[in-house]
Amino acid sequence: MAYRATATTNTGLSPHDVIFGTPMPVALDWGLLVEDSTTPSANAYMADILPKIQAFREIAIENARVSAERNARPVNEKAVEPTFKTGDKYYSTIRLSKKGSVRS
Repeated sequence: MAYRATATTNTGLSPHDVIFGTPMPVALDWGLLVEDSTTPSANAYMADILPKIQAFREIAIENARVSAERNARPVNEKAVEPTFKTGDKYYSTIRLSKKGSVRS
């Protein structure tokens, strides 16, 4: 339960925030809650929460993109263009099968 309520470093939001558009309620004593008579209908609730969910998703997507760029930067800086020439030998992990045999 704690994982669903904890913000991740990649998105900056908790999984519950991304899915439901609101922070996850935790550590509640359900016996202390009183029934709320102002609860709207399901359609009114969906109309109210849908823009919030969409905003959370857009924030999560943007944060994930920024995180991917940040994590890729050190790898891309060390990358070098291969310098193969015609006739160079290389190691291949592709296994060829003989004619008529079955590969598994």
